[in-house]
Amino acid sequence: INNPEMYARVLDAGVCEAVVHILNDHSSNSVEASASACTVIKNLCYGSKDLAEHFADSGACEAVVHAASMHIGEAEVADAAAGAIGMLARNNITHSYLLAQAGACDILAQLGNYGFNVRHDLCSIIAANVCYAFSQLAEASNASDLMNAGACELVVSLVTFHHDNALVVVPGVKAICCLASLNFECRECLGRVKACELLVECIGRFCTSSELDVNNNGNNGNSSSGNGVDGLGLGSPTDRKLSDDECGFQSPTIPGEIGSTTTTHSGISTNIRYVYKLHNQ
Repeated sequence: INNPEMYARVLDAGVCEAVVHILNDHSSNSVEASASACTVIKNLCYGSKDLAEHFADSGACEAVVHAASMHIGEAEVADAAAGAIGMLARNNITHSYLLAQAGACDILAQLGNYGFNVRHDLCSIIAANVCYAFSQLAEASNASDLMNAGACELVVSLVTFHHDNALVVVPGVKAICCLASLNFECRECLGRVKACELLVECIGRFCTSSELDVNNNGNNGNSSSGNGVDGLGLGSPTDRKLSDDECGFQSPTIPGEIGSTTTTHSGISTNIRYVYKLHNQ
C-alpha cells in the first residue's frame, strides 16, 4: 500500500485486528477462512512493512502458524500461510523470532512437502514460498529451530527437484545463502546434502560467464555498488539480508503470490558468490 490515504483507512478500519480475529476464531474449522485471511496478511505485508508491524502486534505471527498447522493437508492454506510467514518475517528480526517461537520452522518443513507434488498446480509456488520464508527466518536466534526442522535438507531438495525452474531456484539459492551464514553446523549440513554441487549446477544453468567470477571486484547483477564485501555490494559479511531486487524477487504478477514473479538470474549469482565467500572465511 503506497497510498497514505488508503494506508490510514486500513488502520482506522481495524483491518489488521479483524483479519487476525478471523484466524483466531475460524482457522481451526474453516479452510476457506484460513486461506483467505492468510492471503490478506500476505498481500498487505508485501505492500507495507508498517502494516506488517501492525499485524505482528495484533498476533498475526502466531495466528498464521496455527492456521497452517490446522490444515496441513490443504494446498491453498499451505500456499497462503507460507507466503504470509515470509512477508511477516521479511527483514524483521523480531517477527522472525516470534514466528520461530510459534513453530513456523516445523510448519514450513511440513508445508514444503507440497513442493514435490507435481500433480498439483500450486507445487512450484508453494516450494518458492517455503524457500523464501526460510530465508527470512534464517536468524542466529532461530538456528537450532531451523536445523531441527530440517530446513537445510528441505531447501536443497526443493531446489534440486525444481532445478530448471527459476521461480524456485531464486528464493532457494537465497535461502541456502542465508542458512549458510548462520553457523558452521548449518554450512556442514548444507555440504553434506550436496548444496555445493547444486550451486555449481545453478551457475551453469542460470548465470552468465561474467557473473561467475566470484573474485570480481566490480558491480555485478543488481548490486548497488562495488564497495561491499570484495565489491559484491553486500555490505558487512554478517548482513545477509539481501534486498528483494538482489535476490531476483520482484513485484508479484498476481498480488501477493510470491511464486508468481518475474525472476532475474543476477540474484542467483549474487547469492552463490556470497556462499563462496562464507566457505572461504
